[in-house]
Amino acid sequence: FGISGSYFLKDKMRNMVAIFKPMDEEPFAPNNYKEYKGKFGELSLRNGIYSGGLCLREVAAYYLDSKGVHGVPETTLVEIYHPQFKNFCKGDVSTYMKKGAYKNRFIEMIKDYGLEEIKIGSLQKLVRKNGVVCDAAPSKFDIYEVQKIALLDLRILNCDRNDENILFKRATNDKYELTPIDHGLCLPATLEIYRHDLCWLGWKQVQAEVHPDLRAYIHDIKPLEDVMLLKTKLDLSECALKIMAMAEIFLKKAIANNMTIY
Repeated sequence: FGISGSYFLKDKMRNMVAIFKPMDEEPFAPNNYKEYKGKFGELSLRNGIYSGGLCLREVAAYYLDSKGVHGVPETTLVEIYHPQFKNFCKGDVSTYMKKGAYKNRFIEMIKDYGLEEIKIGSLQKLVRKNGVVCDAAPSKFDIYEVQKIALLDLRILNCDRNDENILFKRATNDKYELTPIDHGLCLPATLEIYRHDLCWLGWKQVQAEVHPDLRAYIHDIKPLEDVMLLKTKLDLSECALKIMAMAEIFLKKAIANNMTIY
């Protein structure tokens, strides 16, 4: 699935209920099996984002959406055992780490297990959908649904909000609910983001005034508390967290000064 290792988990009725993305099978990680093999800490698919940290960013997006405003599906960090898994477990971790790169504590944990069959990664609940937004006209989506995702992307400097990373579900005949997914390429360690990475930038909903409920929500965001949460829980790099704090502070000031998202 994609260019990283992804595993769908099923319930007893064989329905897919969750997706597991292991840290060691990310693009340019040691056990990637789709011709993107490398070492932990190598530059991934965007500047400022490095292998061994994408699954942590999936979880970070959910942690930052603690009130469920942005609609990020339930996501957590897990350890999974399976007899078919193959992981490194011998020797020094530095063998699998790019020299001088930031090493989060979960990379060290993989080796400490001493078992090849255990992997660490993000586990995300699958949500019911009717399609992805590229299958529908953006004019069908209301202002609140679009803006809640756009504001999330500005908080986390999402570098991959393409039109297949937003799901839609028909709640009623004339109302759609949007769900943002795939947040591995967010929270970069460089202050760098591009127009073409934000599919909603050309939609009319982001040129409208920010929805009052969303204005109030952004007003209450506490950037330093968010930084401490992600540092404590996920051990993200100081540089990435500092840039996230800058993004949130800027967003709060922009909304307070009645700027549109656009």
